[in-house]
Amino acid sequence: MSTSSAELPCDPLGAPPVPDPLRLLGTEEVAALLGVAAITLRIWRLHGNGLRYIKLGRSVKYRRSDIEAFLDARCVASTSETLP
Repeated sequence: MSTSSAELPCDPLGAPPVPDPLRLLGTEEVAALLGVAAITLRIWRLHGNGLRYIKLGRSVKYRRSDIEAFLDARCVASTSETLP
């Protein structure tokens, strides 16, 4: 049985795997996580009002910590609150 480097380590006691916080995510992965279309992330990047991202050559990657910060900044308790 071989494991690829992309697989998450498995806990022998059956606990769910923990995501690697240093693994960078691509646009398609982040779009799926957020429930938006990939083009939405591209538009947000163009207008500068989306998530922080990393450019590696022509590739765009996202850190989990930046995704969490983006979501935390949009967390509201009522409909009368406005976003920054």
